[in-house]
Amino acid sequence: MRVVVFLFTYLLVSIQKAIASHVRRRNGEAAFQSATFECTITEVDGITAPNDEPVSPELICIRMRSKQSSEKTYRLAGDYEPFFEDVDISHGGVRIRVPLWAVEWGNIIIFDQESFNQITVTYDLDRKLNTGVINYSNVVGTKKILIIRLSNDSVDAHKISQTEDKLMNDFFWDSNNLKKVYWRCSRRKLEFIPATPNAVITIVPPSDVCGMKWREAGDYAIDELQNQFEYIDRSHTLIVMPNCVDFEGAAAWAESPGSKSWYRSLYASLPLVQVHEIGHNLGAKHSGKNGVRYADDTGYMGNQGMWTDEGNKMCFNAAKIWVFGWYSEFHKTSNPEKTAFIGNLVGISDAKNSPNAVTNNGFHVIVRLKSDSSRLFMVYNRKAGLNAEVADGNKLVIIDQDGRYTESTWKAALDVGESYIHKNWNGGSRNLIIVNCGLQNEGVLESMFAIAYLEGLTSAQCNNGQTFNTAPLPDLNPGCDLTEVWWHDVDGEEYNCEWYSQSNRCAAYGDQFENDGYTANEACCACED
Repeated sequence: MRVVVFLFTYLLVSIQKAIASHVRRRNGEAAFQSATFECTITEVDGITAPNDEPVSPELICIRMRSKQSSEKTYRLAGDYEPFFEDVDISHGGVRIRVPLWAVEWGNIIIFDQESFNQITVTYDLDRKLNTGVINYSNVVGTKKILIIRLSNDSVDAHKISQTEDKLMNDFFWDSNNLKKVYWRCSRRKLEFIPATPNAVITIVPPSDVCGMKWREAGDYAIDELQNQFEYIDRSHTLIVMPNCVDFEGAAAWAESPGSKSWYRSLYASLPLVQVHEIGHNLGAKHSGKNGVRYADDTGYMGNQGMWTDEGNKMCFNAAKIWVFGWYSEFHKTSNPEKTAFIGNLVGISDAKNSPNAVTNNGFHVIVRLKSDSSRLFMVYNRKAGLNAEVADGNKLVIIDQDGRYTESTWKAALDVGESYIHKNWNGGSRNLIIVNCGLQNEGVLESMFAIAYLEGLTSAQCNNGQTFNTAPLPDLNPGCDLTEVWWHDVDGEEYNCEWYSQSNRCAAYGDQFENDGYTANEACCACED
C-alpha cells in the first residue's frame, strides 16, 4: 500500500511540475518570462557493448554556476538542428542564451516555434579565433586525471564494485589501461597522470540515485566535489557511477570534445571503454564498418575490441592517427587526380621504435589520398609491438573519413595481391584503384609496398623490379629475455631489471626513466608479469 501511495504521489507531483512549466511558458509571470541564462553547447557521445543497440550523439548545454566547477546540464530537445545550421558546434566553443520559460521539467531546453527566435548565440569560438576542434596541444603533453567515485558503500544498490585503489590500478597501473594505451600509441607524446593531491575521490550519491539520468548524477557529483573538496587541478574529470543509474543504453558517455566523461561501474575498468571515451574528449568521433556505427575493429573508436579488464594491444585507425598528429613527420598526402601514389608503408610500432630508419628510407606511416570531396587513409596494419593484437593485422587497411573530426568508416583490408576499387572518385566517372603489392625487408624495417592510381588518368604497376617477401618477418622488438641482460634505466647501472623486479617498482616507475629507447616495462621480463 505504501508503494502505491508513493508512486501515486510521485506521479502527481510530476504532472503538476509539467503543467506549471507549461503554464509559465504560455502565460507566465513577467519576471519569469524575461529571465535568461547562458550555457555552453557540447556534443556528447557514448559507447555500447557490441550486442547492444548503438546510441546516437546528443547535444547538451552546460551552465556554469560558479567560477570553479559547479554546473548544471541541460538536454536539447525538439527541432534544434536548423538553429545550428550556420554554427559549427563541433569545437565545443559555442554559448547560447536561453529564456527560462524554454526549459521544461527535467532540465530540457525545448526548441520549438515559440522559442526558436528567443534563443540566441552569444559566443562562437570558431568565429573569434577561426580555429578547428582541437589544436595540437590538446593531444600532446601531460594531462591530469581526476576520477570521482560516486558510491555509497553501505547500500548495495548504490555501491560501485571498484574501490579507490582498484580504480587507480585500472586507469593507471595495471598492464593495459587509459594511461598506457595513450602513452604507447602517441609515441610518448601524450601522458595521462593522476591528479594531485587526490586522483580518486569518493562522493556518496543521493538516496534517489537509482533511475537518475547520468547527466543529473554527474551534476550532483560535480556540485559535491566543489562543496566537499578544495579545488583539484585537472585536465579531465571521469565520473564512475552505480550500475542503477540510467545510462540510456550506453556503457559510458563523454563530451566530444571536452573534459568530462561518465561511466557505468560495470564497464569503467575496461581499457576499450576508457580509451574510447577519452578519445571523444580529444575530438575523435566513432568509426563504423559495413553500415554499423562503431563496428570498426581496427582501432579504439569502434567497439569491437576485447571487453575485459585486460583488453587488447591496439591503437587507433589510420584516419584518427592522422588527425591526432603523433606520426605527422611520416604522413604523406597524394592527390590521385594529379599523380599516382607509389611507395612503402611501415607499421606504427616500427615508426615508434625506429623513426630514423623510416625517415632515411623515405617510408610512410599514413598515406592520405585526397581530392576535393574524397578522402581515404591507408595504413600498413602491422601486427606487432603496441599493435600486436589488432584485427586485420598485417594487411593494408583503408579508412574513409570526410573531415578532420567526423566519423570514419572501414572500407577494406587487403592481403598481398588484393586490390580495392573506390568507384567514381571525387564524384567523377573514374575509379580509384589501390593495390597491396607485397612486403619488403629493408634492413631493420619491414614495409608494405602499395600503389594507388586513378583508372585511365594516372598509372602505377606492382611489377617494377621490386623484390617482395610475402613471408611475415619477426617482430622487430627484441624480447625481454635479450634486453634485460644489458638494460638499466637512465639513472645508472644500479637501476637494472633486478632492481625493478622488487616490490611494486614496475608499477610505480616502470613507464619512466627511459634509456636507449626502453623503459623497465618494455625491457624487463619481471615487469611483463
